[in-house]
Amino acid sequence: MRRVVLLSSIFSSDSEGQLRTLVRDYIEETATTEWPMLAREAATLGFTPPALLTALRYTLGLVPVTEGQKIAQREIATAIENALDARRQRILISRSEVNPVKWVCLLLQAACALVAVAMVHSDNRVTSGITMTLFAIGIAASLLLILAHDRPFVGEVSVGPGPLLQVMPAPDKSQSSEMDCGSAFGHSRRLAMRDVDISGHNPATIFSCSNHAATSASFFRMGSRESRC
Repeated sequence: MRRVVLLSSIFSSDSEGQLRTLVRDYIEETATTEWPMLAREAATLGFTPPALLTALRYTLGLVPVTEGQKIAQREIATAIENALDARRQRILISRSEVNPVKWVCLLLQAACALVAVAMVHSDNRVTSGITMTLFAIGIAASLLLILAHDRPFVGEVSVGPGPLLQVMPAPDKSQSSEMDCGSAFGHSRRLAMRDVDISGHNPATIFSCSNHAATSASFFRMGSRESRC
């Protein structure tokens, strides 16, 4: 998914925003809906995430202009297919577990090993007891390790959606720009209020000065953006 986000910047801003939104929707749906279903063994291969399927169709429908865009389109499609394959592997692993036959065979082998140790050291009870205790502790540790990883999406040592959340793209750039402009407006207004001596002016004058300073700061930022463009 990180590769999709990085390569989407090669295309137009609209295509980049569409792909980033689809990737974000897929990660949010996977972390909030699909991951609990994996823990309950309720996820199935018959359902394909709509966001991921839409991203694949949208990528294949792009019309590349340059050679770099052709390579990026191919790489994005491959990355989405890899994400689908990773999801399939997660579902298969969530449904796999150690069957009862394996447990019976493991316990039978442990019992046979303990009996053999007891027979070898039958002439020395202290040595036999120490050896059997150590071997039993090893068997218990092995059983605990198998039980802890038998259900990888359940328990204290379960696998979480952390890696997916780390590559989640930020919100749309237009929203971020609006938030930045709003924070800059508030900051300029606070500076204007701080510079005005409140003790010597009435509230109406202070409010008018702060609005004038904030408006001037906004026009200055707009002029800077136009000069950069």
